[in-house]
Formats: sequence, C-alpha cells, structure tokens
Amino acid sequence: MSDGERKKRVSEAMRVFMGVGRSHRTAIDKFTAALDIHRSQNMLLMYLNMTENQPSQKELCDHFGVSAATVAVTLKKLEKNGYVERSRFGRDNRINHIRVTEKGKRILARTKLIFDKCDEIVFDGFSDSEMELLVSMMSRMKANIENPALYGDIVKETEDIANEKMA
Repeated sequence: MSDGERKKRVSEAMRVFMGVGRSHRTAIDKFTAALDIHRSQNMLLMYLNMTENQPSQKELCDHFGVSAATVAVTLKKLEKNGYVERSRFGRDNRINHIRVTEKGKRILARTKLIFDKCDEIVFDGFSDSEMELLVSMMSRMKANIENPALYGDIVKETEDIANEKMA
C-alpha cells in the first residue's frame, strides 16, 4: 500500500471512529434528556455513587480534569434536582463533601439501562471473536496514543512552527 493510500485509510478509519463516538453520545443525550439529566451530570453522579469516600469538589476537579467552576455548576444542578447533597467538612467552609441521595440512585438506575441499551445497539450483530478483535485493536490504539516515543516528529514540527511564529 502506498503512503497516499495509507493516509486515506487512516483518515477514513479516524472519521468512522470519531463518528461512532459522536453518534453514541447523541443517542445517550437524546434518551437522558427525557430524564432531565445531562451526560456530564450523569458521569459525575455515577462517579460519586461508585466512590467509597465522599470526594471533595477539588478531588472531583482533579479526577475529571475540569475547572472548579465546571464542577460547581454541575453539582449545583444535581443538588437542585435532589440527586446529591453537599455538606461542609469540619470547620473549613471551603471544603464540601458530596453524597448521592436516594433520588440520585434511582436516576442512576434509569440512566444505566439507557447506557447499557445504547452500548448493546452499537455492537448488534458482532460475533464474540469480532468483539475480541475490536477490543484488542482499540487497546493497541490507546497504547499508541499514550506512547510519548511515537510523538517525536510531531514535537519537533510543533516546536519549529512555534519558533517560526516567534521570529
């Protein structure tokens, strides 16, 4: 396969790969909207429900890699809907601990059904061996993207472009 053909195949594979993710998010959003909970709120609620210790807002920021403002807004919406309760930690008013309410656990049970069904739809018609192969290939893709040694050329090219802009 020529370099040009390889680039076309890589481009097509990435287009399809990213399209699957977009379509999956769109389906999840469509069905969770009827429950009046956004995907990001649901993700935070799931995390809170799975953690044994009640995390602080700062710990949530660190875990999700988002700003304190993003976590605060999401928590405010969850609290307003009765899905979580916040409590102060000791005498320090800057530290909140968050707990999932029974109402929050009920909404999680409903959204889990939606997530599970959407996941099943994505893989409808796939054999067990196809699933194993897909997981293997996607694991390799993840390892590749996380391997800094493979970024040598990109780092140099980016530095060259940055240096040109500075000149």
